[in-house]
Amino acid sequence: MTNYRPDIRPNGVVEGEVELRGSIARSVAGEKIEIERSAVRSATAEEMEIEQSAVAFARAGRIEVEGGAIGVLAARSVEAGQLRAMLVLSPSVRGTVHTLFDLRTALAVGAGFFIARRAFRLAGAIGGAIAGRGRARRGDEPSSVAGGDRWLKRN
Repeated sequence: MTNYRPDIRPNGVVEGEVELRGSIARSVAGEKIEIERSAVRSATAEEMEIEQSAVAFARAGRIEVEGGAIGVLAARSVEAGQLRAMLVLSPSVRGTVHTLFDLRTALAVGAGFFIARRAFRLAGAIGGAIAGRGRARRGDEPSSVAGGDRWLKRN
């Protein structure tokens, strides 16, 4: 019986080709990965081919997808026959890709959340100042120790 030990680089990538067909895998890494009718949580490769499979997180230099679903995809180049993804981060995308967020949309939504959060904080501060409630200074909060009653009487 021969024991096979793959040649693993220091960064955890297996040298050579990895093929998954009709499988479920937690994490796959290699120079070239082929995934067919499988479910994978995380895949990292320089070159990746996905066919009729679901991948939660995919990172590759070049990726080809035919009828797959990917949660988050980061690649230098994407070629898709039919791809559904939540977030695609790639400078070059060709083919039919349906995304919930692309890079521009993700940046716009993030900026929108940031601006809305700042606006609500500003509105709360202005509303508090108008109502005369200003922020309590450190040491002014009520406590269960002696002196807590004095704070309540002042306010």
